Amino acid sequence: MRSYIRLSLFVLAFCIIGAGLEWAYGMFWSLVGTTPWIYPRSPFQYTSLEGLPLWGLGALLCASAYRAIMEGKVKYLLGTVLPLALAALWILVYARFIA
Repeated sequence: MRSYIRLSLFVLAFCIIGAGLEWAYGMFWSLVGTTPWIYPRSPFQYTSLEGLPLWGLGALLCASAYRAIMEGKVKYLLGTVLPLALAALWILVYARFIA
């Protein structure tokens, strides 16, 4: 049970940090010149709440890849399939029903 709580906190932290860095990077570009992206319907302008699940799935992907590399077992790369599939599903749902 504790591992699920730690994993959930890791994913939540990755969502917040990822979105924060995306916003900071967009803000920096707007100060320097032209921003490469803007989310016009988002209150944050340089990051979007709809992208938070993708940051969390990215955390799971990175954790699975890290484990596979550090332990030297290729079978742990199968742990990257689920986050990639969920990310693709989220993008399809977002494109079809939300956007």
